This record gives sequence, C-alpha cells and structure tokens, in this order.
Amino acid sequence: AAPSRGSRGDYGQRWGEGAARCFSIESDPFDDDESVRLTPIPECFICPMSQTPMEDPVMTVDGCVYERSYIEQWIRHRQQHRLRVTSPATNQELPSHRLVSLTALQKAIEAYLAHRPELRGSLTASRSFEEAAQMLQSDLLEKQAAHVGAEDELSLLRDSNEVLIGALADAERSSSIARKEMEHARALARSLEEKLRQQEAANGVLKERVEALERQSSELSAQLRAAE
Repeated sequence: AAPSRGSRGDYGQRWGEGAARCFSIESDPFDDDESVRLTPIPECFICPMSQTPMEDPVMTVDGCVYERSYIEQWIRHRQQHRLRVTSPATNQELPSHRLVSLTALQKAIEAYLAHRPELRGSLTASRSFEEAAQMLQSDLLEKQAAHVGAEDELSLLRDSNEVLIGALADAERSSSIARKEMEHARALARSLEEKLRQQEAANGVLKERVEALERQSSELSAQLRAAE
C-alpha cells in the first residue's frame, strides 16, 4: 500500500531533525584543539532557482525539485512568450507541466529550520531580497507587456491614420473633378443662353422683315385691284 500523507510527513520531520543534528569535527594539524561545526544546509533543501530553502517543494516530470512559486512562474513566463517549456536545471523540454508536491521534503525542511534558529534571520533577509527582486521582475514584465500593447495600439492608429489620409485625398480628388465638371456645365449653360438671346434677336429681325413684306404685299394687291 502507498504511504499515507501523514506517514510521509512524519518521515520528513524525522529526516529534518536528523539533518539538523549532523555536525563535523575539524582539527588544525598545528594545534591539538578540535572544533565542532554543524553541517551546512543540505543541498536537497535548496531550490536551484531561488538558492534558498524551499517552503513548498514540488517535483517536475524530469525529477528536478523547485520551489513551487518559482517553477510555476517559469512555466507561465515561457507559455506567455510562446517558448518551449524547458527544465531550468537541464534545459530539456518538459513533456508535461505536472508538478508533484513533496510532503516529506517539506516537513524535513520545516523541522530542520525549527532546530536551526540561528539560520532564520539570514534566511528571512535573503527571502525578502528574493521577493523584492521577484516583484521588480514582475513589474518589469508587466511594463514590457504594456509597452508592447501601446506599440501595437500606436501601430494600429498609424495604419488607421494612413487609411483616413488616403480616403481624404480621394475625396479631395473627387471634389476637384466635380468642381471642374460643374464649372464646365455652367460655362455651357452661359453659352447656350447667349446663343438663345442671339437667336431671339435674329427672330425679331426676321419677324420685322416678314411684317414689312406682308405690308408690301397688301399694298401691291390694293394697287392691282385699283388698276382693274
């Protein structure tokens, strides 16, 4: 049967307590005195990305262990930039993004730090520095994304402006052609009016001649009748 979560936690706690009690004896070849020193933090407790003890260790499918927040941010960043999601440790592509919680390791780290209170100050300061750096990095990424978005919007505005300028130029050309056609129509209308006036004047002269001829014809007719 698979070990329960509680048994894994108990095993991890005993592991951490045992690691906290490990020490080394160092001696000076020129001196008879020997010194006892506690061993440094086990390397397996340290996240390779943050270089600090892990609070929520998880394992990727390739067997590497990281702090959950760091590896999740790594995966999210690669996905947002459409890059292959690779392992930070091996640079090999991860076939799956599944993360496995390591309860025993988490309990071991908690127990280790509980038995090494002298490390808490330096770890807290280091973690605060890491968190500040992470916040600055996130802020920088957000500003870069905003900058890219602004550049895209500016590019769209430029394209729209070019389209509007082209449409305005077409409208101005159409308006110019319409004005020329209107001027030509007005000139043609004036020319027709002038011809009409001239025709009316000629018709008036012709009418006067016709009337004069009619009078002459009447006079001749009267003279002929008188001669008969």
